[in-house]
Amino acid sequence: MGGASISGEAAARWILQPKQSLKVRSGRVAKVSGSGVAITLSEANKLVDGAIRRARSISAHVSVSVCDPSGHLIAHQRMDGASADASWGSIGKAVASAEEGRPSGEALSGHEPFPQTGLVTAMGAPHLRRPGGLPVFIDGALAGAIGVSGAGTNSDDEDCARAGVAALAPK
Repeated sequence: MGGASISGEAAARWILQPKQSLKVRSGRVAKVSGSGVAITLSEANKLVDGAIRRARSISAHVSVSVCDPSGHLIAHQRMDGASADASWGSIGKAVASAEEGRPSGEALSGHEPFPQTGLVTAMGAPHLRRPGGLPVFIDGALAGAIGVSGAGTNSDDEDCARAGVAALAPK
């Protein structure tokens, strides 16, 4: 599978801008009750694959999670050698990013929350406000989020998440 035609940083800037979002063809996006659209399983797997490719390139062992706008898990993989705690970290970062509609490590002021995640956090899903989680917007609507944990630093976690986003960006 080839790499993205734009850099991870450029893809992350693009994906984080609701006005400049993925062009969705009919039937491509999964429907989510009450919230509009969500990342499909195929798209979630592309996000995971891109993040894991980046982790391998920096010799990191990570856990990657992708959730819908409500914080429900769509895809999750833990690389061989990644700690068990990295799984909870990646889920928590994805849920926090979906809840806030922005990177999980950003401060809480100045943004309107996306309250759809209340149910999954009330049921015990982790919620981690550390770098490594990024939201994904499709046609201006929050479609889900990716979370990465275990790379050694939060900066490396976020770098892997950006690579996941780049793998989903249009070629």
